[in-house]
Amino acid sequence: MAHIAPAQFYRRGIDPDHLVYSIMGANIAVYGVFVFSDAQWKRFGDARWMRFMLKNFTASWYNLSSGRLWTLVTSSFMHTRLDSLIFNMLTFYFMAPQALAMLGTRSFLLMYCGGGLAASAATLANPSNGASGAVGSTLGFFATTIPNATFSLYFLIPVQAWMAVGGLAAYDAYNALTSPHSASAHKSRLSGTLAGVAFAMMRMRGLGPRVPWR
Repeated sequence: MAHIAPAQFYRRGIDPDHLVYSIMGANIAVYGVFVFSDAQWKRFGDARWMRFMLKNFTASWYNLSSGRLWTLVTSSFMHTRLDSLIFNMLTFYFMAPQALAMLGTRSFLLMYCGGGLAASAATLANPSNGASGAVGSTLGFFATTIPNATFSLYFLIPVQAWMAVGGLAAYDAYNALTSPHSASAHKSRLSGTLAGVAFAMMRMRGLGPRVPWR
């Protein structure tokens, strides 16, 4: 993916590798529960698990008005499609270590959850998840901070980070406006990506917690 020498500096706190794998594990575990819930509902007509997932792992006005404020965070770990899970986890696996090296664990978690919150806020009209937005924040931060880093698109075509992420953002913006069936997913990732860009720009201007960059 990105060809950059590994960063040597990490802030004290949660071990960065543990954090990356913990977030990935949480996403995979929540998806596993969703698959089980979906099977229980479709095969046996038992909707109890699906109701539990919708009430506790999706962001919506209904959930917020019912006092389930935690869904703004838990929805950042929810996937309903395997292809989306695979894309997001591969992206996160390659991007997160570099972002962690620059931010430290606390600031990284702030950005990750902020991306999920931005995604949830943009899609509250219908039950939705912010997982793509949370991962998108890592993309936006990376492309803004290291715009000339090189990606191997499909492991074959070299593309600079700003072009790859900018192209993905344009694709999401177009589909958010023209594809009613998938608009929420594209709004989610676009909102998270923009949150990551904003987070990076704030830090470049001296705002936010001061952490050595390298």
